[in-house]
Amino acid sequence: MSLETLIHDIIALPAEDRTRDHIKLLKRAYSKKEKSAEMPTNIQLLQTYHYMLQQEQITRDRDVEQLLIKRPIRSQS
Repeated sequence: MSLETLIHDIIALPAEDRTRDHIKLLKRAYSKKEKSAEMPTNIQLLQTYHYMLQQEQITRDRDVEQLLIKRPIRSQS
């Protein structure tokens, strides 16, 4: 299983299942399957996502992009 497969799995999720928690579960399953001590980071997934977009392997999905980007930080104002 590669990061590209993980991206495909995230995109294949129904809209109601696309949550940060569900993506975290998919990342844990990926780590377990790869026997890796570390889960892939959202940055790694986002880089893979953008690479796949450039290669035209997938179409743009703004919901997935927003889930992979860290939460916006609220200003102190």
